[in-house]
Amino acid sequence: MPFPNPDFGKGMPVKNSWLNTMAMAAVCTLVNVGCNSATDPQPTENQPPTTQQAPAPVAVAKKAAKLNSNTLLYCQQAQDEYAHFELVQTSTGYEAALVSLDYDPWDCRCEYEKREVLGTYTSCRVSTTDSRIVTCYKLESNGTIGKVALWSTRIANTQLPLTNGPEYTYQELNVAAVNQNPGYTPRRDFKYDLADCQGQ
Repeated sequence: MPFPNPDFGKGMPVKNSWLNTMAMAAVCTLVNVGCNSATDPQPTENQPPTTQQAPAPVAVAKKAAKLNSNTLLYCQQAQDEYAHFELVQTSTGYEAALVSLDYDPWDCRCEYEKREVLGTYTSCRVSTTDSRIVTCYKLESNGTIGKVALWSTRIANTQLPLTNGPEYTYQELNVAAVNQNPGYTPRRDFKYDLADCQGQ
C-alpha cells in the first residue's frame, strides 16, 4: 500500500482543518433552516411533525368583526380564513382591493399578505337601507366618469334542489369592478354570500 504524501497538509494544522469543516457544516445547516419545504427531512420519534401556518392568521382573518372607520365594505371569501375583498377610504379618495395570503419559498417569512388593487375612486355612495350596497367612480381629468368604477348588488336567488324537497332562497352580494386603464382587467365580477359581507 503506497504511503501518503509526506508533504500533504503542511502548513495546515489538522485541528484547524477539522474545525473549518465543522464550521462549514454548521453554516450549511443554518442556510437550509427557515421556510419548510418538500426537501426538509422527515420528523423522527424525537422530533414531532410540524405544519406550515400563517403568522397569526385568525387575528387578521377576523378583521370583519372589527372594521375600522376607513373600511366601507368587507367581504370574506368562502372557505378561506384569510382572503377577502375590501373597499377602504384613503387620504386621496377610495380604493378597492383583493387581499390574500401568498407563499414565498425564498423568503424566510414564508407567508405574506398580498394586496391586489382593483381601482381607486374619487367618490363613493353607500345605500341608506343596506350599507353593503355601494357605488364608486373615478372622476377623470376631462370631467367624465365610468372608466374606473365599482358597484355592489344584493341578489336573492331561489332554487329547487336536485332531489325532492321545497325550493329555497339564498342571498348574494355581487361586486363588479371596472377599470379600463392599461394593465388592468377591464371588468371583474365577484360573488359573496351576503352573510360574509359587512359595511359601515
